[in-house]
Amino acid sequence: MTPGQELSPSYNLGSLLLLTTLVAVVLGVTVHAPGWGILLMLFAVPPFIRTALIVGRLQRRGVTASLGRKAILYLDSVGIMFAFGVMTTLTLFATSFIMGTVGVPILAILGVASGYLAATTVLLSLLASLVVLVKMALVLWPYQEDE
Repeated sequence: MTPGQELSPSYNLGSLLLLTTLVAVVLGVTVHAPGWGILLMLFAVPPFIRTALIVGRLQRRGVTASLGRKAILYLDSVGIMFAFGVMTTLTLFATSFIMGTVGVPILAILGVASGYLAATTVLLSLLASLVVLVKMALVLWPYQEDE
């Protein structure tokens, strides 16, 4: 089996119905409260994709995943997404705090406009958050089997 075949998801009527329900709920929430809809989309869709990939891999190995195991896998994936969100937020806050406390005095001494500080802070915060997110994804996202 090639690696691409190993990761291909399996489709059945149950997963199709779950996907349809997930899309309907996310779109319904997005229509009424766009901010909550985007947040729900970030925390619901990637865990569904991860769960479908894991269940497909287990089925190809001859292991049937019960509804309870699928629910545990999905909640595990939601927990990973929550950890991603917490660490990204902490990284954004820490970088912004450091740039604000260190950057403002330095720019005042150099006589540089504060607009540069804001742009630099945003760019460095996003870069640091991206690095943390990628590092966490490489560690937490792959499924470790109990076997």
